[in-house]
Amino acid sequence: MFDGVWNFARRHQRKLLVGAGVVGGLYYSGKLLAQRLVEMQSASAKERTARENIRRRFDQNQRDC
Repeated sequence: MFDGVWNFARRHQRKLLVGAGVVGGLYYSGKLLAQRLVEMQSASAKERTARENIRRRFDQNQRDC
């Protein structure tokens, strides 16, 4: 039984290695993309908060004057 699996793996070694490389590359790319997306969302939230703070200060200054 193991001889059959071993022979199959030996005959298709290149295909199996290329397939594993493609799957691993896609997995890594997905993780990297997810991390970048989280970073972009965080930066966008910080920028939005900063704009809201500036707008609120401007409105407060307009009411005070």
